Amino acid sequence: MFPRLPFLDFVFRIEEVNYLTKILSSIYENQIWSDDKFDDYLKTKQIRDNPSSASIIIQTWCDNYCSFCIVPYTRWQEISRPMDDIIEETKQAVKSWAKEITLLGQNVNSYGKQFNKKLWNEEKSKWNNFEWKSPFWILLDELGKIEWLDRIRFTSSNPHDMTNDILEIHFTNKGICNYLHFALQSWSDEMLKRMNRKHSYQDFKKMVDYLRWKDPYFSISTDIIVGYSWETDEMFQETCNAMEELEFDFVFIARYSVRKWTIASKIYPDDVPDLVKSERWHILNNILKKNVEKRHNAMVWRVEEILVWWEKEGDFYGRTRNFK
Repeated sequence: MFPRLPFLDFVFRIEEVNYLTKILSSIYENQIWSDDKFDDYLKTKQIRDNPSSASIIIQTWCDNYCSFCIVPYTRWQEISRPMDDIIEETKQAVKSWAKEITLLGQNVNSYGKQFNKKLWNEEKSKWNNFEWKSPFWILLDELGKIEWLDRIRFTSSNPHDMTNDILEIHFTNKGICNYLHFALQSWSDEMLKRMNRKHSYQDFKKMVDYLRWKDPYFSISTDIIVGYSWETDEMFQETCNAMEELEFDFVFIARYSVRKWTIASKIYPDDVPDLVKSERWHILNNILKKNVEKRHNAMVWRVEEILVWWEKEGDFYGRTRNFK
């Protein structure tokens, strides 16, 4: 069935995990009974490469409909996992030696919106009251109380539904690591509107400035798309300016390619030549390289606590709290 990948037996989409027992029953010609670990993707436990670190799913799918993105059309409506289930799985992970957890979701900041519909603004895709503690803040606060859990990370965050309480909890809860990934995509506000992103560059910059003001060593990573429909040289230069101004610790840089069924595939031309996309990709990577060197050099001679991931020939390897 898979001549190029002979070690692969079958494939299925993650939202079809409830069919796994039927697939296995057919392959092994023996009835394999269904249970929760197969029926609910949100309860799927990831294999731990290191017993000290565990990944825990808290939310999945997406309702944002960014014009370039296929996720809402393939993974359907956003769903959050009950908080008690997350806390219980975290406690079990800690009992089996985890010192660090990473909370996973397509949009972790909108965690809990299905349970708080009166407080969630569907049109703007954000919480109505910035002074109110969001469900995600409550979850982080509860996880921070678990004994022996030392580090809490989470990904991915969306800039437009980022609330002040989530920014601040990085500095009030000792368990939350000083690292954040959230996607800028472009400096150009015109381009962001075309992408159906609900933040502006200034919205994004205010959050970065605040985090770095509170902690100059706070690490920030992001996503950038080059060569999106009608991206002019001037728009691209604005993104270069953003890269230099914000000094990201890491960036996932993508050359735009059309995805079938997306809004962009229906209404926007893929009109930036591949050669131009390649050139812009290399330019941003060169800026990133300078930023990474500068950010790393700022930490030389600092004494940092690391969580050891592996040992090789007497040397230990791991990451600092700010993900270095």
